[in-house]
Parts: sequence; structure tokens; C-alpha cells
Amino acid sequence: MKILLLCLLPFFAFGQNSILIRDIKPLPFTDVKVKDKFWAPRIETVCKTTIPFALRQCEETGRIRNFELASRDAGTGSGNENGAFCSAYPFDDSDVYKIIEGAAYALQHQYDASLDAQLDSL
Repeated sequence: MKILLLCLLPFFAFGQNSILIRDIKPLPFTDVKVKDKFWAPRIETVCKTTIPFALRQCEETGRIRNFELASRDAGTGSGNENGAFCSAYPFDDSDVYKIIEGAAYALQHQYDASLDAQLDSL
């Protein structure tokens, strides 16, 4: 019973002028601009440093090359006859997918032509 009362408290605690959850409308993430002193610098670091570093790491460790090898095998049957890939784990492709996802969000936050071109080249 106490839990139910706590859940209902936001609906009754602030009187007639309160904002109800049903009054909250979704907002596209592209309409949100973070300009505070805590998150804004961190987002900037991710856009300018973390994503380019992660993409370089994927290139250096062979994760991106694995896609080239897999596409040759699927298309022509040549290129990777023994089934070996450049990286240690068969699930390394998920790292590339997540970095592309993060980079796409970063481009929505602040457009960067070189990052856009790099993503298009993958």
C-alpha cells in the first residue's frame, strides 16, 4: 500500500497546477541542445577525440578489414578461403557497429564533414 501511495504522490502533491506525466510529450533528440558546463564538454570530447580514436583502433586491429574479407567470401568465394579474420574475436563487428552508431549521433549533435566522409567510406 505504501508503494502505491508513493507512486501516486506526484499526481496529487502539487495541486491543480502540477504537470502530469500524461502531459509530457516526446521530443526528437535533434531538438535537444546540451549547453551546460558538465555534459557539453564531455559530448564535445566524444565528438572530437573518442570517436576518431575508436575508428582508428578498429582499423588498426583489423575489425574493419574483417568486413572486406567477409564481403569477398560472400560475393566471389575468394579472398578468405581458410575462414580466418584479422581480429581475435568473431563478434568484433559489433564494435564497429556501435562506433558508427555513436558517430551518427555525434553528427546530429555537431556536423563534421570529415567524420561524415569517413563513415561513408566504411
